[in-house]
Amino acid sequence: MVIMLFLGLSFYLFSRGIYLRFMLRTDSIFAGRSGFFVLTVHSFALLIIVTFLYANYVEPSQLTYPRYTFESSKITKNIRMVFLSDLDWPVTGVDILRQTGPDTEADQFSGGPIGAINSFAPQVIFVGGDMITEPQTAIPEEFFRRLNCQKRYGCLGNVDPVADITFYKKCGITSVNDATMPFSVDGAEIQLLGKAWSGSDITLFTAPPSDSFRVFLTHSPDYIAAAAVFGFDLYLSGHTHGGQVRFPFKENIFVPSDLGQLYPYGHFLRENMNVVVTKGLGMVGGTVPRIRFFCPPEIVFIEIAPLTAKETTK
Repeated sequence: MVIMLFLGLSFYLFSRGIYLRFMLRTDSIFAGRSGFFVLTVHSFALLIIVTFLYANYVEPSQLTYPRYTFESSKITKNIRMVFLSDLDWPVTGVDILRQTGPDTEADQFSGGPIGAINSFAPQVIFVGGDMITEPQTAIPEEFFRRLNCQKRYGCLGNVDPVADITFYKKCGITSVNDATMPFSVDGAEIQLLGKAWSGSDITLFTAPPSDSFRVFLTHSPDYIAAAAVFGFDLYLSGHTHGGQVRFPFKENIFVPSDLGQLYPYGHFLRENMNVVVTKGLGMVGGTVPRIRFFCPPEIVFIEIAPLTAKETTK
């Protein structure tokens, strides 16, 4: 409301000044008003417009690649993972996946995020849901087709679970929802629990602690406390979009989670469980402004390393 008042006042003062100066031939566009006041209003209005244009057109395409390294006594060799979530195509567009170097149709997927992911050489890719809101699109399918890693697992989001299932089938992603999926990576045993947005209670799908490295994959951070109690090693979720709008001097304006500001995005440690909440790739739709401010989209790179000898002897 305050922003709209500033913009409206600026437009009124500017229009009135131009009318008085050129139609009534007055000596000043300020028309008797304080020049400082008028220029201050215009300056704030300009700042608001520039900020909105940046948040709407620039930052949403500034893809980042945060990297986290964790140690575990359950593995003997490094395991590299990629985690991505919340593309929300076509509500917010898929151009973020088309960022490349060469500007040719044949090479449109050869650089950018595909190049970054393939250079990282992940052994497994996790997808946190809400990737598409309509199943009729081929571009995300092409994106995943060009990734070298073929071991892919995903859970369902909350926007359109049916669309997520269609997307996963097209992209060669194994959908794991309210179920446990064991698999191995370079000799290390991984136990994955995929939790759907509106599925069964977590206690029905949590196996007792084992020697396997245990990953809890779900769309929301709301199950973090329960997952920590059940002895998971890594918790991956999205949904929050990092709040999308942040300020350097203030916490997120809004985080869509039952836990509020507790886990907006980034890395957290709960009990002995590492938690990664991604800011996601896209933006929410509906009546919410499709902007990002101090909260750029991201694809998360995670490396699990063996526990060092120094840590083991403690």
